[in-house]
Amino acid sequence: MDDIEFNQQETKARQFFADGRIIDALDVLDDLYNERQTFALNQFVTEVLIADGQFQLAEMIMDEFVDDYLETKPEAYMAVLMHNRHFLKAREFSLETAVSAALLSGIETAEAAYAEDMRETIQTIQRHFYHLSNEDVAQQAHRLEEAEKLPYEAYLQGAQYLLVDPYIHPITRATIIDRLRRLAVNEPVKSDWLQDQQITFVPTKLVAIDDTVEFKTIKRALEKHQDFDDQQLETLLATVRLALMVAYPALDRVVKDPDQWAQAVLAEMVGEEYANEDPTQRALRRELQEKSLALLM
Repeated sequence: MDDIEFNQQETKARQFFADGRIIDALDVLDDLYNERQTFALNQFVTEVLIADGQFQLAEMIMDEFVDDYLETKPEAYMAVLMHNRHFLKAREFSLETAVSAALLSGIETAEAAYAEDMRETIQTIQRHFYHLSNEDVAQQAHRLEEAEKLPYEAYLQGAQYLLVDPYIHPITRATIIDRLRRLAVNEPVKSDWLQDQQITFVPTKLVAIDDTVEFKTIKRALEKHQDFDDQQLETLLATVRLALMVAYPALDRVVKDPDQWAQAVLAEMVGEEYANEDPTQRALRRELQEKSLALLM
């Protein structure tokens, strides 16, 4: 579709929308948006979707240009999040804006109204959240998604309880910890850890696994080897990432030397052992690899 035809079709869609012919407008926009994804068109598509009551789909489409909404139209994105009761996502988004305090105030007001009007719904979500460890990992992931609609304080309370539940799935635990990080929780939180240990950390001081010194150093060391194609390297990094998730956020306690870790992983791929690896790190690395492998079974 050339520029002239594209512009004609966009004009047609806008006229349909102005005439109240929403379905016709969406039919045209479906082809246009598949042809070209621009922020301007994204705004128009979501405007029409909202008019049609499709707020969940509107949010998904807006997510494709979340940085643009952050810079130029945070209130528009926030309005959709609030309508969908994605309070945690709204809070995380607001923290990145220049009008964070005003947006946070609006979120808290909406949370209070939701808590008053939908008390039974919130109690049901909370009950499911608190009993995550009774479910398999797939159901845990589903209930974590469900918990995204909890008000902040309710989520925080449930998360603190779950992190010291010895039966929670390690990936679920790491997911909750990372959620608290992105919510910029600025108070100490306790969590069970490896070998029946417990750690205390402040979520806002953490970084994502992929941004840790440990993972980045291992990644650079693996990337130096030219024996892998891109797919093999990504698979190897995914394996390392999964192992580190089991030990998150206290990676410094297990990765004593990231370069040695990478060399040991490479050696084991060809059935050898990297003799120079610190014995304590070797034992912990193998424990993490065994635990992460079990998670895939």
